[in-house]
Amino acid sequence: KMAAWAPRDFSEYVDKAKRHFKENVKDKNGSKKPCHKGKVVSLGWNSSGTRLASGSEDKTGSIYLIKGGRIVKDIELRGHTDTVMQVAWNPANEHIVATASRDKSIRIWDHRDAGKCQQPVQTTAENLNVVWSPDGNTLAASNEEDVVDLFDTRTWKKTLSKTFNYEVNGMSWNTQGSLFHLTTGLGTIDVLNPATLEEVCPPLAAHMGNCLCIQFDPIGRYFATGGSDALCALWDAAEMVCVRTFGRPEGSVRSVGFSMDGQLIAIASDEPHIEINSVETGELIHRIDNDTDHGLVVAWHPKQQVLAFACDERDSEGNPRSSADSTGLIHLFGTADK
Repeated sequence: KMAAWAPRDFSEYVDKAKRHFKENVKDKNGSKKPCHKGKVVSLGWNSSGTRLASGSEDKTGSIYLIKGGRIVKDIELRGHTDTVMQVAWNPANEHIVATASRDKSIRIWDHRDAGKCQQPVQTTAENLNVVWSPDGNTLAASNEEDVVDLFDTRTWKKTLSKTFNYEVNGMSWNTQGSLFHLTTGLGTIDVLNPATLEEVCPPLAAHMGNCLCIQFDPIGRYFATGGSDALCALWDAAEMVCVRTFGRPEGSVRSVGFSMDGQLIAIASDEPHIEINSVETGELIHRIDNDTDHGLVVAWHPKQQVLAFACDERDSEGNPRSSADSTGLIHLFGTADK
């Protein structure tokens, strides 16, 4: 097993990571399984890594177990009437997951209750994103009208709603829960007070085009953003400065994710592969080839060097498949060979 920390000589870690994926991984480009009847647009692991959830254009969510390195469906989450745009596990409760849909609703589920919705939450517009605060007491939701709503998860009452005069894309609290970050259509990162959603500093100029996604590492040292300028940017979370960019992708960076120890970053872009890079050196560790499919969403296991990902499926000529023609594939990379 790879260590959950990195030595000061990061070249040692890089070499070990390369050997790990080359010598100990069963499927060099990941195993894959049809899991939905439409494109998979969201993935997420619970805090213990015992379950993986997905959201799809087929209007359902699903929860899976991983057995023998393979994906096994456990529960299907039914009730939404439009695309499930986002799944998000409560970081303070490994049993609870939220689904956000374009049907103007959020649903809260407990996997122990056989796929029954525990709490429906109505919203005012088609939902695009949903994230929990680190303590699990607040849920933030954004919609296509660029409104961010905050809900107290102990009462499910809306505590704050704010409309922004720009496109709101990704959202994330920092690991301490003291700051709330938005990525915008202006190419910026807005750093906000999570109690008021007011700016605490000037917007950070991040990308030349749309700033699409954001992810904090599990240690809280860095966060990463992806943009339509084909860059993934690494930021010092304390100093709020960009320390490195990963510029090999040629298309928009749709999703980024950090490994359990914060030393590897996976990048999904409008290219037919997923890149895994060293956070500290920027070096390419491994490339997962997806035939003609473009990367769409990545999610690292919180306890193992295992990556789940889904793609924007393409036909043999590279044209996007319709949702009806999509096989709803979820890929799993990094499962041990032994």
